Amino acid sequence: MNKKYLIIFLIIILSNSAVMFNAQEQGLPKPPLMTINAPPTALPGQEIKIIVTVKNTIGTRMYDGKVYIDTLMIPEDVLQYIDIVVGEQKLPHLMEVNDEETVTLKIKTTESIPAMKLEIPIVLDVLEGRCEEGCVPFVSDPPLYAYIDIFRTTPSILLTLDIKSFLIQAEDCGIITTVLDVPFKLKNAGTISVYNISLSIFSDNLYFDYESETPESINELVGGQEISGKYRIYLNEVGVGIYTISIRAKYHDRYNKEFFIEEEVTIEVRNEAYSLYAKAQEHFESCNYSKAKEFYINAKNMYE
Repeated sequence: MNKKYLIIFLIIILSNSAVMFNAQEQGLPKPPLMTINAPPTALPGQEIKIIVTVKNTIGTRMYDGKVYIDTLMIPEDVLQYIDIVVGEQKLPHLMEVNDEETVTLKIKTTESIPAMKLEIPIVLDVLEGRCEEGCVPFVSDPPLYAYIDIFRTTPSILLTLDIKSFLIQAEDCGIITTVLDVPFKLKNAGTISVYNISLSIFSDNLYFDYESETPESINELVGGQEISGKYRIYLNEVGVGIYTISIRAKYHDRYNKEFFIEEEVTIEVRNEAYSLYAKAQEHFESCNYSKAKEFYINAKNMYE
């Protein structure tokens, strides 16, 4: 019985040695020819086909091959913007020398994906050799990549103010109360629509009331479309100085990314007597009393 088991053991060792010798003699594993065809560019929300062609160029048979997207090699901050639709495809069970097979993998970009360059790793996993003589596994390392540039079409919106500055001469101690009209135009200068447009008006250094002759919320502005509007600004007891009012338009592209454009209106309130008084103060502080007196008198005469 012991001799029988010894003979079986020796046969197994010799068989394995023959398999290893045959594999080494053939120089396996060898890289088969793999080519990738993918679109060079894509948009958010688009399904992308990655066409992979594998040809047996290794001089022996290939068995049980597959190609797949190696998601472990895609960074997490990129993978969050990709849905894997078809991540793996099998090749025929047997591929003879010069056999060729084409399979299609699919991914889909999310609507929120930013503009970026996608690098999708494609791996070939196959057994090589004549399996009655022993097969050797081959896994492409490093993988081949499909390179795809993601473009986001940026809308082009123009906000034009008919009047960008006001110069107001104030009387009575340099205080004004008045009404100003600021007409404007909002134009979609691009070819794609923008959505959910909202208009606002504000200032960091001036309190004011206003009325708008334009809806402050617009659902859509198609390419080339222009709308006109006007803000009526009410100023109450505003003193001498320079003030800024901003008009802002916020809008969104079809992927709901937000943009905004802003223009400023400058309001300068002047008073000559006030300016003369300020000059007099400067001369007084520099001890030029005669000049200070001259400007004080001129300022007094303007008030009277």
